[in-house]
Amino acid sequence: MGLNLTAVQKNIIEITNGAKMLSKNRGHLVITDREDKAIEVKVPLDTISSLVCYSEGLTITNQVISALMAEKANLVFCNENYLPVSILMPLDGNFEQTLRMNAQIESSKALKNQLWQKIIKAKISSQGAILDHLKIQNNFSNLVSEVQSADKTNVEARAASIYFKKLYGDYFVRDRNEIGINSLLNYGYTILRSYIARLLVASGLHPSIGLHHKNRFNHMCLVDDLMEPFRPVIDLMVHFTRKGNCMTVTNAFKKSISNLAILDFKTDLGRSIFLNVAERFINSVSKSMIEKKALLELPSTIVPINIDEIRILMEESSLQ
Repeated sequence: MGLNLTAVQKNIIEITNGAKMLSKNRGHLVITDREDKAIEVKVPLDTISSLVCYSEGLTITNQVISALMAEKANLVFCNENYLPVSILMPLDGNFEQTLRMNAQIESSKALKNQLWQKIIKAKISSQGAILDHLKIQNNFSNLVSEVQSADKTNVEARAASIYFKKLYGDYFVRDRNEIGINSLLNYGYTILRSYIARLLVASGLHPSIGLHHKNRFNHMCLVDDLMEPFRPVIDLMVHFTRKGNCMTVTNAFKKSISNLAILDFKTDLGRSIFLNVAERFINSVSKSMIEKKALLELPSTIVPINIDEIRILMEESSLQ
């Protein structure tokens, strides 16, 4: 059909590929394939809170933009790396957006430190769970218990120095400027970052106001904070790719990494795909800021359910 729409939740719509024409007709957003005008999708405008666009060859009318603003919806534009480069919001703002952004700005340092502590604990716990699944001996449960508010003793770095060597070998050094495994990780993290960025912007939070990351030249500080618990999932996918003897970013690898969006995780609400887990987590960050206490919602360990299926997928992609 050539039209790929992903409903992250019922009112957040992503337009992800192909040449599309966006128009308005009788209270609906109409998405038409410009190469085959018989292919058309209609979405009620009053059900959309955010429209995220990163499709090449996209055309949008002023009528659509005005209608989205009237419905208090956000319009997010992404670049070729799927990262948000612009967000259009109504002047007559959405109450939730204003509430969330004000709460974010006013969040205390103590709350941010608590949130960062929980995020790092989740990350290290997931690293340990991955090593456990691979039957690699580790003491990461002890490291988790050592993480203090704001991770002021930098347990995250200590865990990383152990974790990467156990996962990729004693001679591996994480260096984003290097090739091989590092290039695979770079690409995987970029895809993860793009997913988190789109969900975060659509949620009403501002991506540059971070919890821990504070680089004034980085407009994605909060994105970089909130992607941390999910990094081990990329590490695992790269591990299986390496086992298949692939050390370069091939088209097959790119295609396989994109499956991150639909990987299943076990949560307290049952089985849920990555996009839903990440969205719930981001919304819990907003809730924490509004209620002024750490109320993060994450799986106990952020490890996919069907690891064996992921292994087969990544190993097969390394042979293409």
